[in-house]
Amino acid sequence: MVEDRHIVHNLAYQFRLCDFEWKSGHIFVISLLQNCPSFFKTQITVLCLAEYSINYRVGIFGFFAHSELTKESAHHASGNYGLLDQVATLQWVHRNIAAFGGDPNNVTIARQSAGSMSVNCLVASPLCKGLVKRAIAESGASFLKGAFTGMPTLKMAEQAGLKTGASITDLRNMPAAELMKKQQGVRGAIIDGYVLPQSIAELFAAGKQNDVDLLTGWNEDDGVQFGKPKTAEEFKKQVEQEYGNDAGTFLKLYPAATDEEAAAAQAPLQGV
Repeated sequence: MVEDRHIVHNLAYQFRLCDFEWKSGHIFVISLLQNCPSFFKTQITVLCLAEYSINYRVGIFGFFAHSELTKESAHHASGNYGLLDQVATLQWVHRNIAAFGGDPNNVTIARQSAGSMSVNCLVASPLCKGLVKRAIAESGASFLKGAFTGMPTLKMAEQAGLKTGASITDLRNMPAAELMKKQQGVRGAIIDGYVLPQSIAELFAAGKQNDVDLLTGWNEDDGVQFGKPKTAEEFKKQVEQEYGNDAGTFLKLYPAATDEEAAAAQAPLQGV
């Protein structure tokens, strides 16, 4: 395993009344945990019975698809390795947490930003059936169709993977630091046909998600560091594309008559 702060991170908590797993945001590429110690300086830690840490891959190590990797896979899939790490963690908790005083049938997962998207992936994934009872998703859902929120297919992700210009053999022989520079194209979860047989939106719309109590929403101003806000014209166009017939209602709540007004409207929506 490559030891790198960009690859392994996040903390999880086990509580007396339920097993509670928390992970920070990381835009699926880097860990934000080392820069956000205040995430864990809350009253929630008072309830902590035991603390355990988990690791999962991000960046090219966690969300890289390639046709050669797909051919190697017994499930004919590639790209969702970071999610598979999280599934493996939940499976371990289900098998072993009773030995630490926890309840394997009362597991709650809660995450923020890209971690919130992971929550919905796990709630939707057939691989997590029976592993989670409750979930809290803050600032990230992957329910909408759009440039940032839409879910790529396996084929799209494989094509992006080919842009590295190297074979899997060559990539495996590269140092980790060099591999990180190869990160291109699709990042984050994809519809791989195994972890996610369909998009999150499609799975929820069809009632195929796992039977989990889900509390979802977003943190105000989350994601503002990702760049300048869109102009009023750009913002209204995006709203029309993503909300269709509901765009008018949306713009009444988040008006964008001017660029300044549009910027103010976008600030609390960055994590939606």
